Amino acid sequence: MFLLFACRLMRLRESTYIPIIPESLKMRSMSEFVKIAVVALVILSPCGSPDLDARDHFLVLGGGYSPTGNQVSLERNVIFFRKMLNERFPEGTPVEVFFADGNDTDPDLQYEISMESIPRANRYMAALFGSLQNLNLRYRDHQLPEVDGDSSMDSLNKWVEEHGAQLTPDDRLVLYVTSHGAKSRSKENDFNSSIMLWNNQRLEASELAQVLTRLPAEVPVVMVMVQCFSGGFSHMIFQEALAANGMSDRPICGFFSTLHTRVAAGCTPEINEEFYDEYSSHFWAAIRGRNRMDEPVDIPDYDGDGNISFDEAHAYTLLTSSNIDIPVKTSDAYLREYAPTRSETSPQFLDSQSPFYQLMSLASVSELAVLDGLSRQLDLTGLDRAAEAVQRAGSIEERRKELSGKSGDLQRDINRLRGSVRNRLRNRWPELYNLLTPEAVELVTVRASEFVAAVEEDDDFAEFETLSAQRHDIEMQRAGLEEQWVRYQRFLRVLENVALRNNILVEGDPERISRMEQLMALENSSFDFLRLQPAEPGSGEPEEEQESDLADATVLP
Repeated sequence: MFLLFACRLMRLRESTYIPIIPESLKMRSMSEFVKIAVVALVILSPCGSPDLDARDHFLVLGGGYSPTGNQVSLERNVIFFRKMLNERFPEGTPVEVFFADGNDTDPDLQYEISMESIPRANRYMAALFGSLQNLNLRYRDHQLPEVDGDSSMDSLNKWVEEHGAQLTPDDRLVLYVTSHGAKSRSKENDFNSSIMLWNNQRLEASELAQVLTRLPAEVPVVMVMVQCFSGGFSHMIFQEALAANGMSDRPICGFFSTLHTRVAAGCTPEINEEFYDEYSSHFWAAIRGRNRMDEPVDIPDYDGDGNISFDEAHAYTLLTSSNIDIPVKTSDAYLREYAPTRSETSPQFLDSQSPFYQLMSLASVSELAVLDGLSRQLDLTGLDRAAEAVQRAGSIEERRKELSGKSGDLQRDINRLRGSVRNRLRNRWPELYNLLTPEAVELVTVRASEFVAAVEEDDDFAEFETLSAQRHDIEMQRAGLEEQWVRYQRFLRVLENVALRNNILVEGDPERISRMEQLMALENSSFDFLRLQPAEPGSGEPEEEQESDLADATVLP
């Protein structure tokens, strides 16, 4: 029975991912079916949608901690976010933006120019006597209009006093953070990650939780955060962001670029947005219906209700981002804190290694989309997909270690060759022992051609460049392998979510089930305006539904 269901489930329609429930599944015991139905109702429940009279208020914390840590991509993230809001709220909506140094006109933002535009003399001098790092970086003032202040605790506290405290239970706060982050410094709480504000200020998860207590208690909060280690903020569902304190009474949920232990993709001085591949690029594109380049995207309306929920945008990001992120959401934190784990004494409890068809039968529509989509991307088939994913991920780690060894060997050879070339240049121009001498400065200015010729005529320089290029290629291979490894981790994590949610339902604690339902309903909420419009040809609308030969199947409403 389960095998028949699993085989048919793998034939989900590519464009819509709407789960097909065979008639055979309907013959399962009522208790098992109720468990599936409860989860489906939680995910699809309209109670997660805000009241029609409710108003969303948007608060943006953006930018880096200093000019050297404030990349142009952070500025562009805010621009893209504002474009989405302006399109969907043409008559306006409350938006407060605190970015970098605020309205100060000093250069506070970093961008890069082409390395090829740097004179060869400067590139050679940097490569042999210093570092190519930062050589092609430039700085300017940010170009965001209507910034309400700098990214600081003072600005945040002022916003709470002047605006946040005036919110009503019919309002909702959406907090978007596009910044840098830092690991927890707490020995008692590994999840107490930080947002890096301007001037190297830290805003820890526990501090933000304290700030939010000054808002009216009934105001829901939705967080979208893309900084490194942002997953620590998933613990803001707990009092003071500490699980040992129990659940917070505030309705709050969030979506985060990666785990509390990992750096995130995205902060780059690259000016070409076509190459941006960070969490919020995909998240907001899913909600907007178009990406940063204004190209239509496939509408991730996995449950077919005409809305793009935050949960669906998160699922879309899991499927479409090709970076090093392992995105998480607040229900992930809840499940890992409260769900019982599988044991021999509790055969109904599951884990990610439980039979794949069984986990798929318990998955929500968004989870079905992710599991089916990642299965296709990773070419995972059959009934032992979790075990296969673990095995392949392990092989990737071994390959990355092997390449790391080769990279290290090359670096030693590169250092040796660099030293040889550098010594011969110093023998010719002893002034190069101090690169600030007038003679050394002349070698990258008025005598640049003489210096370039001397470098290129050195017997070891050509090999130095060759090995440097080889090492760069190896590091690119390692980065590509990490992106593959990450996709397997995403797949396994979603399977684990399904298993843990099942375990809470099987355990049957009414309080835990109720809390889980409330949290997932909030995660499944959306913006009021997100009614899908009929798509024009070529505008990214889902493909026509394919004919199914599953005559005994029923589509879940």
